[in-house]
Parts: sequence; structure tokens; C-alpha cells
Amino acid sequence: MADMFILTSKFEGLPNVLLEASALKKFIISTDCPTGPNEIVLNNKSGFLCKVNDFKDISKKISYYYNHRTKFKNKFINYDRHLKKFDFNENLKKYFYEINKIIK
Repeated sequence: MADMFILTSKFEGLPNVLLEASALKKFIISTDCPTGPNEIVLNNKSGFLCKVNDFKDISKKISYYYNHRTKFKNKFINYDRHLKKFDFNENLKKYFYEINKIIK
């Protein structure tokens, strides 16, 4: 029931929690920590990215979103297509395809 999802990590591998928030069409505010958030948030297209440890920027972006949330309602049109590249089953098929090319 939340309007947005906030991630303030200093480092992530693949932040599955951002994928889950995206699948639920939640607006994301995340630190731009290494490996993940930038690619998932699409360079600020489906949320805001902030510098790691910049709590002032994070709080400004939370306030901005809260005060302009109607402006962001359509941010998720066609976003499902973007999420498919993170889909486990789709990636597993690609993985097996590559293995079969080597084996045969």
C-alpha cells in the first residue's frame, strides 16, 4: 500500500528488493550504489537516484515526490518490458541455450 520504496544501501549485488518494488509499480528512491540501482531505476526514469550517504538529497527527493506524486503516476507505462531482462526463467533459458551450444 506504500506510494514509494526507498533503498539507502551503500553497496548491493543485484538489489532484488528494487526489482520487487518495480514489479509492484512503486516509485523508487535509491542510493546510486555500485551494481544495480542505476540499471533498475533506468537512470532516474522510474524513480530517483541519490549519492550514497547523501541524506539531504534523499530527504529532498522524498519531499519532491510527495508534493508532486500525481506527476509521476504514468512513470511505469511499458516498464514491465524492462523488467523482463531480470526474469529468472528467461535468463535460465538463455543460460541453457549457451550451454547447449557448447555441448553440441
